Amino acid sequence: MAGKQQGVPRSPDLIDLGLVEWHHTPAEIADWPRTVRIRQVDCTAAGGFVLALEPYPPEHWTSHEPHDPTFNILFSVCAAVQDRTTGTWHAAAFVDFWNGRAMGDGSLPALFAERPDNRGVLRPGYTNWWGDVRRPWGAMSDYVPQPGDPLGLFVVAGDVRLKDSLPPLQVRERSNVVVVALTPDDEIHVGFIADGPLEPPNGPTPPTPPAPPTGDPIGLQLQHLEGLLKQLEDANARRHVELVNAIARGAAALERVVLAGSVKIFGGTGAIELRVRPPKG
Repeated sequence: MAGKQQGVPRSPDLIDLGLVEWHHTPAEIADWPRTVRIRQVDCTAAGGFVLALEPYPPEHWTSHEPHDPTFNILFSVCAAVQDRTTGTWHAAAFVDFWNGRAMGDGSLPALFAERPDNRGVLRPGYTNWWGDVRRPWGAMSDYVPQPGDPLGLFVVAGDVRLKDSLPPLQVRERSNVVVVALTPDDEIHVGFIADGPLEPPNGPTPPTPPAPPTGDPIGLQLQHLEGLLKQLEDANARRHVELVNAIARGAAALERVVLAGSVKIFGGTGAIELRVRPPKG
């Protein structure tokens, strides 16, 4: 995907997700309907990012784990950064939000402000996004942000972090994609005007309702019953043929036993050999 240039974003996305390079996050997200919008992005050095979502992601977005009843990831926050040389956008999901988890407390850390890591070493906030030394996000792990760089943000339903594929029952919905410019002091306050209505969620196609009955109601009922009787007769005929064929096969097998003089019957504890004396003649 190297050298891929940004296309025309699908309004109201400010980045065309169909042209980004994804890192351990399903690329199919690009085609998911936008049922939630980001109306405001705020960031401070102390509290990190806060995304104002409208409406707030609904309960049915939640990913559940059958073996862990406490697992209830409602949505994942994704970020996109741009390669300064090629113009290629790279995107991935980084932070999971369970029901009740708040933003503004450092859950989405500011990118430049330093904070202690697990060993107490002060490191810039972006290392808590894509700077993991294990490099789970590939080439994106090498990106070092600078003031003025664009940062794309969006949320997706459920838990998609570090996943290349999703189960069939995963809810496939997301927000729009917004872009903010990074500032040296991590102070960001940007609002976004709604561009058109939200899209309907994905889901099974509702069944086509049957055509309303016309004509004589009693005649329609009789016609329906006649159809059921015909189906029953056909089924009984098939079963009769199957039964006759089974009897014929059994008779042929018995004849082979008599002519052969013996047969072995296998059961759960071994085999029993039956010997049959052929008829004289």
